[in-house]
Amino acid sequence: MSIADAILLIVSFLPAIILLSVIPYLTKPTQCFGVSIPEEASQLPVIKHLRKQYAIRAGITTSLLLLSTLFLPFFPSSETIMAIVIVLFGFLLILTPFLIYLPFHKRMKQLKKEYNWKVERKERVIIDIKFRENHLVYSNGWFLIPIFISFLTILITIGMYPKLPDRLPAHFDLQGNVTRYTNKSIYTVSILPIVQIFVTILMMAVNTAIKKAKQELNAANPEKSKKQNIVFRRHLSLFMIGSSILTVTLFFVIQLAVITHIPKVALMITTIIVLASQFIWILWLAFKIGQGGSRITTEKGEETLWVDYDNDEYWKWGMFYFNRNDPSLFVEKRFGIGLTVNFARPGAWVFTALPILLLISLLFLPLLD
Repeated sequence: MSIADAILLIVSFLPAIILLSVIPYLTKPTQCFGVSIPEEASQLPVIKHLRKQYAIRAGITTSLLLLSTLFLPFFPSSETIMAIVIVLFGFLLILTPFLIYLPFHKRMKQLKKEYNWKVERKERVIIDIKFRENHLVYSNGWFLIPIFISFLTILITIGMYPKLPDRLPAHFDLQGNVTRYTNKSIYTVSILPIVQIFVTILMMAVNTAIKKAKQELNAANPEKSKKQNIVFRRHLSLFMIGSSILTVTLFFVIQLAVITHIPKVALMITTIIVLASQFIWILWLAFKIGQGGSRITTEKGEETLWVDYDNDEYWKWGMFYFNRNDPSLFVEKRFGIGLTVNFARPGAWVFTALPILLLISLLFLPLLD
């Protein structure tokens, strides 16, 4: 890895660092550090102080971790070692904010007991039986676009295969330069088309999950939260479709770089555009829409004297949902943006494991060729 690559890596991860640092400001006002609270409690000075302290600690720690990548170019290493380093770095980037989060989660549980928030008002679970009749997500038909791009990739690859040289590019740096070659085989030219199809199927599954995810309306103001949640699901669905198209397009260009001689600047520009577009889109979702649509301005709605049913006991550390009595496979995150799974359902482990296995395969299997 060159210094230029390290700098580009830092720039690419900056939006993620920002997002990880400000998550407490993006979650629903009825949830703070994975603990359910009354909406008005979110404006208490002690809660505001906790959010600020988390943002500072997470921001500084993850920034220092990211800056440490600047030292990588000074340590000569093989691609295998670099692949391991990238995996470990990604793991640390997730683990570090989680370790910072745990004391804040514990403190929130203490505050909940001190303020008696659990017994202040009657708990209710609000369900709108016509909720799923609304336009919650965009049609899976839009995924025909990335499917078409994937099959176009396959057709071009099949047509070019007999004419390909015995040695093909196997790895590119962030500037589009070839850093490693591999022997020509069906395996080496089929990896990216397979990934394209897998990504499309995965995004389609997530889009379906957005529609079927557990309905969670705020008991204190169900009509307002319903409108916010509908808009939230639509935008999240649109992101899944757009992200699928962008990702598959990027793999299409990379495949062309492997089997043809396209200008390396085309690969570099495409990579930057795709990554930048997705990061900006994620930040927009986080800051403009918020978790569950909590940052969307809508009609106030009729307020009640109820609060949401307290199911903190089913949220392990306020982040992992485990409820055998809940048939729902997908639920909204309590700390973060988007959906998570009910780990009490077997399907949740399959859905979680597949992307991880794909990532590991992409990083390590080509090195075994």
